[in-house]
Formats: sequence, C-alpha cells, structure tokens
Amino acid sequence: MLAVIFLLSVTACTTQLQDTSNKDNSGPTEETSVSSQELPLAPDSDITLDLEIVGTTWLWERYDDMAALNNIVVADPTMYTLLLNADGTYQLKADCNLAGGSYTLEGSSITLASGPTTLAECGPDSLYNTFLVKLDNVATYVIDGDNLVLNLWADAGNMVFAPSTKISSSKKVDWDTAVEILNTGQVTQVTQLHNLQVTLTLEDGTQIETVEPFIDEIFNEVQLCGNPCSQIVLATE
Repeated sequence: MLAVIFLLSVTACTTQLQDTSNKDNSGPTEETSVSSQELPLAPDSDITLDLEIVGTTWLWERYDDMAALNNIVVADPTMYTLLLNADGTYQLKADCNLAGGSYTLEGSSITLASGPTTLAECGPDSLYNTFLVKLDNVATYVIDGDNLVLNLWADAGNMVFAPSTKISSSKKVDWDTAVEILNTGQVTQVTQLHNLQVTLTLEDGTQIETVEPFIDEIFNEVQLCGNPCSQIVLATE
C-alpha cells in the first residue's frame, strides 16, 4: 500500500513539474524535491527482532514439566547454550556437540528449524539429545524477569534459560565458607558433581564454587539448614 501511495505521489509531482515547464519561466520558480529519508524503508527480512532475546547467549537452567513428573535441573547450564542472531540464524551448544539452524519470530511465537549438528557421543548422563528434541518442539516464548522461557507445543512444559551475564560471576571458596553462605538463605540452587565439586547459585545469579569433603555432604548441610534452605533446588549428575 505504501508503495502505491509513493508511486502516485511521484506521478503527481512529475505531472506538476511538466505543467510548470509549459508556463512562463520569466519569474522565479520553486523546485520540488523528495528526500529519500522521508520514504518508508522496507524490512530486509520477515523476522521481527525482539532485542530482549536476540544477540544474547542463553544458558539452559531447567525444564519444568507441566505434569511435574519429568522436571530437569541442568547441572552445568554453560554446556547447553542458545544464541539467536539478528540475521535469523542461531547457534547452540548441546554438551559436547554444536549445532546451528534458522529461526522465525512472529509476536510471541518462535520456531527453530534445525540445521547441521555434530554427532559426538557425550556420555550416558548427557542431556544433549533431550536438549535438541525439546528445542524442536518450541512454540512460543516469554520473558520472565531476566530469564527466557520457551514454551513447548501442547503445553508439554517450559525450557527456562538465563542470560550468560547473569550467572557468569563466580568465585571459589573453601568448604566452611560455603556452608556459611548456604545458611544465609540466599542460595536458590545447589549443584553437586561426581568429582565432589559443588556450586551454590545465589539469588542475584552469583555462583559460589567449592569442594565437599565427601559425596552428598552438601545435601546433609541443606537438611541441617532447615527453613532458610527449604526452597533450594537440588541437582546432581
């Protein structure tokens, strides 16, 4: 419609200039010009860019199953990442594998079309296949605070991502200091690895890393903590 209006405007201006040229040119005349800056620019693609989600590296933190039967807490979100580029492509890391593809945004709807993917075997505890399958079934998205939430088709569940800037701040402390931090009530998630490494995620996204004296000791400390630790999400590999 804009193109038709512009064409009519240019035709009218051309006719007016031709009519003026047939009149007496002895007096001063006023030139008519159309600045290209005044014309509406057509978008380069059909992608509607949401600056809240495009250009950010998103780290997969958890999957919330709507039936609460198959919830997933990702032990190391840095191993499962998603980056939406401004040109309509995306890159992701799924544990030891890398992949890419294209995406489309329309309002709150989002579709991820898978592309080339490496096929390395990441180990029996890896979530790489689960990550890829769920991304293929994403239908819509919402921004919840700082987090990106991808909603799956048929209300199957939600993939919750945090921006890399939110949880990139981390520091290492000794075990006794970690226990003291745990008891402050500021910890929202505790992650334990088989090598005794423990990560405490605080309310502001800061991560505290420590090493427990023996396996599952961090979970014992959570129980001893009582009410201040009652809402902590526990994760282990």
